[in-house]
Parts: sequence; structure tokens; C-alpha cells
Amino acid sequence: MGPIVICEPDGEWATLLRRETWGVRETRSLDECWREVAQAESPRIVLLDVRCGSLEALLSGIDQMRSRYPDLLAIAIASESTRLAIWRPLCETGILHAVSSFRDLPALRGVVCRHIRRFPTLPLSLEERIWNNLPWPSKASPTP
Repeated sequence: MGPIVICEPDGEWATLLRRETWGVRETRSLDECWREVAQAESPRIVLLDVRCGSLEALLSGIDQMRSRYPDLLAIAIASESTRLAIWRPLCETGILHAVSSFRDLPALRGVVCRHIRRFPTLPLSLEERIWNNLPWPSKASPTP
């Protein structure tokens, strides 16, 4: 699984998710976020704080990313009142989950884990397993 890409202005969710031992790529703008999503491995997961850009830019970006990457799981970060106000357009672009506080972490964990399970990992070859188990990680990549 690639890292979870998080677009938020303050870094609070990124800090929390790092404690969950999930790989996290932290961004502050939608443009930077979309670049990270494009470079991420499958399955792609992105948490988008609605304060990072206009609603129109957010919805347009999600729509474009979902058409390019059907494996994308997009989750909104929004206050409860904001989430209620914009839930319909979020759903129409494919956001099926939103979080508004750290109390939502157990539900977020479940959504992410279910999404990851949809994409089984391919078994490693004998050579890849050997390289991954070498005691010196910085040298653990085969060179041609």
C-alpha cells in the first residue's frame, strides 16, 4: 500500500495517522495533493480538508482523480456543520466518508482497512523476499 495522502492546513490529522503506523504524505494545497496522489501506489487513499481550497476546486479535482485512478478512496475532513452543508456534492463526486473530529478515527480506520483489503498484494518472488529480508535496509534493493 502506498502512503495516505493528506491535504490539510494544520497537520493535525497527519500527526494522528502517523501514530497509527500508516505511511503519510502531508500536503498543504490541492495542487500538491493531486501530484502526490498521482505518484502514490495502489490503492490510493486521500484525506482532503475542505479548508484547503474552494469547494469547486476540491470537487473538480476529486472527479478528475477518480477518473484517472478508479482505486482512489477519497475521504473529506470537515467540521460537522460544514459536512452537513456540503455532503450531497461530496457524495456525487465519490466521497463516501467524512470525518470531523479525532473521535472518528475508529470509523476511519475501518474504512481504510476495508479499502486496502479490496486490493490483494501480489506474492513476492524469491529474489524480492531475500532482498527485503537483508539486514541492511539502505542496501536492500537489487541493482542491475
